[in-house]
Amino acid sequence: MLNLSDIQLTTREWESETGEHLVRTVRHLMEKVRPDLVTLCGDIAWSNHPAVYGHVADLLDGYGVPFAPLFGNHDHQDGPEVASRLADILCEKKTCLFERGDPELGLGNYVILVAEGGRPVHGIIMTDSHEEMDYTAPDGTVSREHAELSREQIAWYREQIGILNGMGVPETTVMMHIPNYAFRLAADAAFRKDIDRMGMDPRNARDCWNEGYEDSFGAMYEEVSSYPVDNGFLDAVLEGGSTKTVICAHNHIINFSVPYRGIRFVFSLKTGRGCYCDSRLNGGTVIKIGPDGRATVTHEYVD
Repeated sequence: MLNLSDIQLTTREWESETGEHLVRTVRHLMEKVRPDLVTLCGDIAWSNHPAVYGHVADLLDGYGVPFAPLFGNHDHQDGPEVASRLADILCEKKTCLFERGDPELGLGNYVILVAEGGRPVHGIIMTDSHEEMDYTAPDGTVSREHAELSREQIAWYREQIGILNGMGVPETTVMMHIPNYAFRLAADAAFRKDIDRMGMDPRNARDCWNEGYEDSFGAMYEEVSSYPVDNGFLDAVLEGGSTKTVICAHNHIINFSVPYRGIRFVFSLKTGRGCYCDSRLNGGTVIKIGPDGRATVTHEYVD
């Protein structure tokens, strides 16, 4: 499985060398990885550039490989009616697996089953992390912050885990666009405080991990942009027991993969030059699921 994230081009950019760079990057990834599923971790474009959604869908549909998108904050930024029309554009393609899900939970909460020999062995839980929401600080100050999964979504997640457990699925992966607060906790636990993060080599980051986190990898060139407090998602994952990987996007110049409390928290590798980027971080994230349903994650860099 190949994950792409934060393509986020305008129509003019798509028609320029920036768009050609994106197409070259995807072509390289598809030829190198040869995935049987492509996922998109949000910010497919800017919501007021609907033509780009069609271009991305055409590009992926042309490979004949199923693709499963979820929406990010910039896909949502012009409101639910616009986001729904953008979903229509994607769903016109025969290879698109997107499901709208319960509208009370957002747009695009759905589950993909991965089978081995006709037997389901892994569940990919796609979640809508919305755009912004109010946050009330302990002193009563109210601010607009990047959104979190709602309590209703977490209840839905628990329900899906119960269903998958009943089917005998041993492991699950959760995908979202905006990182959950747990990504902050993972970063705080894993990274040494005395390192120059901007000097990290994302392909060979050594001597930057605290003891017990040496099998982490990737880089962190900015701070994690999440809702300011935990919303109970981590507790739900720990209680459910089957989710061993959580993948997000949103921060274009972070791609760390950190094992924290038995769960691997992964920032997907940004695809292309859209919005803002770092030349060291371009490509896609590869998720391999073995016959036993266990997932392993690596990054595939494209120079």
